[in-house]
Amino acid sequence: MTIYYTPHIYDVRSFEEAQHAIISPERWGPETEYLAENIGKLLKPTKDTVILDYGCGVGRLAKPLIERYGCKVIGTEISASMMRMAREYVDSDRFKVVLPQELQAASSYGPVADHALAVWVLQHCPGVEQEIERIKLSIKEGGYLYVVNNAGMLIPTNKGWADDGRNVRQMLQDNFTEIDNWDLPVGPEEIRVRSFVSLFCNGEK
Repeated sequence: MTIYYTPHIYDVRSFEEAQHAIISPERWGPETEYLAENIGKLLKPTKDTVILDYGCGVGRLAKPLIERYGCKVIGTEISASMMRMAREYVDSDRFKVVLPQELQAASSYGPVADHALAVWVLQHCPGVEQEIERIKLSIKEGGYLYVVNNAGMLIPTNKGWADDGRNVRQMLQDNFTEIDNWDLPVGPEEIRVRSFVSLFCNGEK
């Protein structure tokens, strides 16, 4: 049987379904709290900072970042249902969500964000090289990219989750300067041991 990409798993009917599609409900609170605090510590966002949340889902990170730091967040998402839920969940005029193609079009005129996040998203992208290029073009020179990702690929297909052998971290290192990396300190051990957290710079730092 031919194996093909099946992104329809992100077409959800409720917020609860979306939570299950993004991460397990028991991880939602502790992980979101850690990430919002850690991102704030490293990126130091202010009301003038624009953060790109690449693959924002329903806005689980956009919401606390805006509430805590007053920054602006541009989310990208491929799922129309999650885009709608993100607007409702974040509920802020400092948030907007667009399709990746719309982000690419806007970035053709120059960077649209100071920094970016890609949390549990690049591992799921069959065209991950293109996604990395979109992020790079979207953030200013010297801006940071905060990544949480599985060590291998986890592409949703008609035959389950597939790892095509590509190394996302290496591809990121080929396009950005890696400033630091560490293990995710929250969540189940089986998730932590096969994932990484890294901070990259768009350019030399």
